[in-house]
Amino acid sequence: MGESIRFVSVQWRILAPIIIALLLYIPIIVSGSFFKPFNVSYDHRALIIAGKRRMLVSAGIHYPRATHQMWSDLIEKSKEGGADVIQTYVFWNGHEPVKGQVEEAVKHDENGNPVKRFRRRETLVHSESIAGRSFWNEHSSLHKDLGHFAQDIGKIDPDYVKSFQFENRLVPLTWVVVRIDGCHFHRFSEVHEFEKPNDEQALKLMNSCAVAVLEEFQDIVFAYGVSDEYSFVLSKESELYKRQSSKIVSAIVSFFTSTYVIRWEDFFPHKELKYPPSFDGRAVCYPTSEILLDYLAWRQVDCHINNQYNTCFWMLVKSGKSKTQAQDYLKGTQTREKNELLSQQFGIEYNSLPLVFRMGSSVFRLKFYI
Repeated sequence: MGESIRFVSVQWRILAPIIIALLLYIPIIVSGSFFKPFNVSYDHRALIIAGKRRMLVSAGIHYPRATHQMWSDLIEKSKEGGADVIQTYVFWNGHEPVKGQVEEAVKHDENGNPVKRFRRRETLVHSESIAGRSFWNEHSSLHKDLGHFAQDIGKIDPDYVKSFQFENRLVPLTWVVVRIDGCHFHRFSEVHEFEKPNDEQALKLMNSCAVAVLEEFQDIVFAYGVSDEYSFVLSKESELYKRQSSKIVSAIVSFFTSTYVIRWEDFFPHKELKYPPSFDGRAVCYPTSEILLDYLAWRQVDCHINNQYNTCFWMLVKSGKSKTQAQDYLKGTQTREKNELLSQQFGIEYNSLPLVFRMGSSVFRLKFYI
């Protein structure tokens, strides 16, 4: 008897001055291309913009995480998404990389050319002993981060050190579901120009990675995936890694991620992988089969709801509407109304779309005699 793995497609007071400053500043940094001038005041009750009290929606942008060439586009997209205000942190470690050496946001030489800013750089050091004072005295920059030894350590008690380790074991004889999700996959899909609302090759790559996971981990009996997520079900009797949650999750997530990178060219032979993807994961125990099936049904219902909305949304955007207009158009619509929209305006019968888009994908083993 053999096995094969089968894949199935299926306090205003404090904030007001800051917000006012931002509202006055934004038209300058974007050259008025997205905002029109207006009068702003504050009567200790609310902001008054152009004579009307306003409730503002704020969007957060971390400016160091993008190049300055990208800032205008990020602000424009925030505006399209309904944001009125941009909020941000001051990343002081970037302005003062070394204590006492504060740098301006932008530096230029006498000819007006940008000057490279001082940055910290990682270094690799080989040392005979990191348990002695000599190492820490040589690298004093580490004192603030890690502290240092008052004296050399002659003997270390391994059991004492190990006593701080905590093994989070999962409840025995329960179904374990390890659910992985793509981290910042909206950006990843944009950078790699995935087709909207569904990129068939990207889904096939995800499914291929899921099959590889089942081949690698025999304790996994079923997997269900949609978009950039996958749920892996381990058998109730599984003792994989002695049911240590951190080991199970890290092993499955790392294997899935590395497989995604290795197999990229198989599904996108003419598209460069510009940077590696990342996935997070968590493990949840379900005590009965009924609850497990409820979980899987919930993920599939979520797949249908999200896919139907995204299909309508991207068809509206492709037809000329802005993202904000498309969101407003779909607000409050039900399943029947979305199906009518797709059918009447775009000639798409939603229920005729591929099952892999509408219902997700399942991976499991089929047993057979040989």
